[in-house]
Amino acid sequence: MAYIIPMSNSVAPSPTDPVPDASNAKLRLVEAATSLFGEHGIDGVALKDILERAGQKNQSAVQYHFGSKDGLVAAALKARFLAIDARRAAMLAGLETLDRESQRALVLRATVEPIVVEAESHSQGPLYVRFVAQALQRSDQLIQTHILSDAHAGFKAVMAALARERKGPVSREELAQRIRMTMHLTMTAIADWVAHDFGPHSREDLISRLAAANAALLL
Repeated sequence: MAYIIPMSNSVAPSPTDPVPDASNAKLRLVEAATSLFGEHGIDGVALKDILERAGQKNQSAVQYHFGSKDGLVAAALKARFLAIDARRAAMLAGLETLDRESQRALVLRATVEPIVVEAESHSQGPLYVRFVAQALQRSDQLIQTHILSDAHAGFKAVMAALARERKGPVSREELAQRIRMTMHLTMTAIADWVAHDFGPHSREDLISRLAAANAALLL
């Protein structure tokens, strides 16, 4: 059965999104790292490059604030995902008022649209999406802790809604694998869309097709 995915009102980021304050040295390091990781890959960036981009003269700043490069990677992952998850939670706030088919369609859309909004809403968005696509191949623990955590209200709401729709039981290990596949597909496809100047397919085509693909993986 084909599902019509309803348009959401969450096209632009909220003014309350937790955008880093560039005057803060720690957050300047996060911004610099996000940009460089998106441009060159995590392994292609040295700490000295991040310090230089952040305008930081203290050579021990990364160790002081984050403990290590991996700690900075984790902080950069978390920084923008909080805004993504807040958008996702907002999309699903009135889920119970919809009929079952519309609920399912909106939940699947919520697996994609908040990330698209992040990619198009500010200058670091495309770089963040590319960075996350790379990080998905790097560390299961980083992704589990900072992106797939049940502590994130939006992600938790999506998983609960999909569990109600699933036709049969799925083991924890199988579900974790499916979620990783979904995240990798979604982030990679959006990163590719951004790299081609938000084409060749329209924004709505991208969201609808990824939502349909995610349905095949998650249900």
